[in-house]
Amino acid sequence: MQLSHKDAVRALTVLGFEICPSKSTSHEQWKKYFPGQKPAMRKVTLDKHNSPYCKTLLSSIIKQSGVSKREFLKAAKK
Repeated sequence: MQLSHKDAVRALTVLGFEICPSKSTSHEQWKKYFPGQKPAMRKVTLDKHNSPYCKTLLSSIIKQSGVSKREFLKAAKK
């Protein structure tokens, strides 16, 4: 399954991630704090210019987020 940049942004927003200020790069950094967990903060990197994301890249994005594939895809469709 492929996912667009817009869908990935929607998923991260629904899951409670916030975008980090841009550092003049084409990649977006999203972060979320998970108190009491290790790691306590998770960062997800999105490359807007590489959208739609292939299966391998999508798997990496989901792994970075720390949620299940099912939960991520469900959030992307809200």
